[in-house]
Order: sequence, then structure tokens, then C-alpha cells
Amino acid sequence: MRLFKRYLILASVIGPMPSIASAAVRYPPIHPERQKMSPADRRDAVMADLESILTSSTTPTSIATKPRLSSEEALCRRDVIQLAYPRTPNNRAWAAKPDGINGVSPEYHYLGYASDRSWGDWKKACEQLNGDKVAWVTASTDVGDSFVSDALGRLAGVVADVRKNPSVLITCVDIDGAPIVDLSGTPLDPTNSACPSAASFADMSSTVSNVRRCMVQGGECYGFTMGSWDVEITIDFSGGKRSTRIQLQQGSIR
Repeated sequence: MRLFKRYLILASVIGPMPSIASAAVRYPPIHPERQKMSPADRRDAVMADLESILTSSTTPTSIATKPRLSSEEALCRRDVIQLAYPRTPNNRAWAAKPDGINGVSPEYHYLGYASDRSWGDWKKACEQLNGDKVAWVTASTDVGDSFVSDALGRLAGVVADVRKNPSVLITCVDIDGAPIVDLSGTPLDPTNSACPSAASFADMSSTVSNVRRCMVQGGECYGFTMGSWDVEITIDFSGGKRSTRIQLQQGSIR
């Protein structure tokens, strides 16, 4: 009997919870009037919507949507649609017409954070971008808007720190002057002329083409592709202090 009573008490606590979830806001369906359209008219309506956001061709076989504000402040986004082309019957060439979509991938443009801007300001700024005249950054498939925003924001902060300390050789020492090592564990030579200067790194940061996640214990790690360089920026909070380490390597370090 005692166990039964405990079960009833537990049920009385848990039982009402679904009603809380059911009280969530329910948005009305988009274009409910189209349900009554003929298939041909409905297709024309959707095609008109699609054509209104497809603004620029990124490659001979892909097209991008117009820029819009992502789910994060200061981060604009567009989506690139890559068409899929089949092989010809003799398998020696690609067919001239696509037979599907190979994928849809996001691209990002970071405006730079400013605390005095509202969500409406960010939205307007993104919508006014000329998608063909600004630099866009891709991201690995395991990250989303939030990570990309954090990564590009961190990069902007690190570049500002580096500009204040132009004597730092980025691949060889971190901002605080501590030596770092390459992936094999060998200390890098601070006098190596191949190590980019702080000024070079600051300039390189404007050429970011890809953002990815990297792993580190006790801190944050952001990976970037800058021209021919793979870059990892690690923010370490161990010991109650923040230290920043920047590692650059030509070719892939993934």
C-alpha cells in the first residue's frame, strides 16, 4: 500500500505537465489558401516564392538565396543550392540538365557586433547586402548559426588583441608569449621566417573561407581556413586565467 501511495503522489506531480506543453503558441499555417488551389496553380505560387529569394549564381551549377539575418545577431546568412547532374548513358560526361538537388548549404557573413544595434537594425543590414560583392564563409556540417557567430566573434576579438601586440609570431607563441608546439609535439622555432607576423595574421583574418569545430579540454577551440592556412584558435580558461593560443599550419590539420 505504501508503494501504491507513492506512485499516486508521483503521478499527481507529473500528470499536469503535458497541459503546459499544450499551452505553447501555435502558429497558423503558411498560405492555407493554397490548399484549395489546383496543383498547377499551387506549383506556380511556390515557384514565384522561390524565384523571389534566388538572387545570385555562385557557380555554374549552384544558386544562392538572398542574404538574410540568421538566428544570431550580426550574422547574415544565405543558402546555396547545388544542383545534381547525372552521367550520360556512356558515363563519359555529365548530362546538360540536372535531375535533382545535391544539397543545400549555408554561407555566412559577419557584420561585427555592436551593442547599440537592435534586431531590426541587423535584419535590415543583412537584407541590404549585395550577395555578389561581400565575402561569404562556409561551415562544417556539424555546426550551426550559433557556433559560427561565436567563432567569428572570437576571431574578431583575437585579431584586435593581436593588433595591440604586433611583435608576436603567431604560429610560434601565443598572445601571452608562451611557446606552443605543432601536432607532433615539436616546439616551433620563434625565429622561423615562415611564421606569419601579427600584422600578416590580422590581414589573413579577412580571408576566412570556412569555420569548423575543433576539440580541446578545458576551453574553447575554433578552426578556420584562411587562404592556404588552417588555423586553430584555442581559448583556455584553466587556472582561473584566460589565455589564447593561435596555431597556423599550411595544408589540412583536421
